[in-house]
Amino acid sequence: MPLAVEVTGRDGVRRVEYAVNLSPSGIGLHVPRALPAGESLALAFTLPDGSGDRVEVRGRVAWTEAVARTERPRFREVGVRFEWLREADRDRLRRFVAGEADPGR
Repeated sequence: MPLAVEVTGRDGVRRVEYAVNLSPSGIGLHVPRALPAGESLALAFTLPDGSGDRVEVRGRVAWTEAVARTERPRFREVGVRFEWLREADRDRLRRFVAGEADPGR
């Protein structure tokens, strides 16, 4: 099941995008339009580990997939580096990515 992520950019508009990868330091997203490198984003998502607690993150676009001008992709991939994340959530992400059960459950 894809991980739905609420993304709020500098325009203040909240969109739901989908993660293609996740780590304790960042996330890869499929987005319908390219986001400029350096753009600040607020992200929120719930891990499918059954804990139900939302993870809220502040991050910055680190890279955007390069696409030839002749291509018209349906989605683009962008990488977001986390700049602010509660330490407890970073630990949850580490456990989730490693496939470990959440000891708080």
